[in-house]
Amino acid sequence: MITFLKIQPLLRPFRRFLREERGAILAETVIVLPVLFWAYLGSYVYFDAFSTKNTAMRATYTIADLISRQTNTLTPSDIEGMNKVFDFITAAPRRGFTTHIRVTDVSYDLKKKIYLVNWSDATRGNTALSNADINNYADRLPNLALGDSEIMVESWESFTPAFNIGLSEKNFYNTVIVRPRMSPNVAFQGNGNGGGGNGNEHGKGHEDSNS
Repeated sequence: MITFLKIQPLLRPFRRFLREERGAILAETVIVLPVLFWAYLGSYVYFDAFSTKNTAMRATYTIADLISRQTNTLTPSDIEGMNKVFDFITAAPRRGFTTHIRVTDVSYDLKKKIYLVNWSDATRGNTALSNADINNYADRLPNLALGDSEIMVESWESFTPAFNIGLSEKNFYNTVIVRPRMSPNVAFQGNGNGGGGNGNEHGKGHEDSNS
């Protein structure tokens, strides 16, 4: 009992400290503010990534719609111009992101039951599709009747988060497939090397039917 009475005065400062409420708000702010700041940055980065991907998808739809309405023969320069339209819609160059697109005209061989590339062109030195490649896309290509063709537009846009909060760099990929609206197919004329060696032309008889 005597020992407890001697210790009790020593405990009084701790009891006053436990009852003390001054500075509680400051302490809570110090603890909570970093969490709120991190949550705000995280929300901004993830929303920016979602917005970038969504805008790239809409830009791809726009390019596909533009190409589907063409009645003149396209050239590699036209496809490069479409990439500039894509850049304008997405504002990718202003944000330091890189982009490129690939446009492929596809038909179907009913006898062999394989897809064929009538023509393909990719921008900014990237690789066009060939007949050897196109059947890797069979799961996303629609069924085609004899004489029909489809335009497949692919787009790529790089994305770098503004802040490092756990989201890594991305390369957003989108694919849109449309039917030609104004004619049975959209014609394409390469320049011999497909615009810097990145274009492929197959089935010119199919292409020349619109010439």
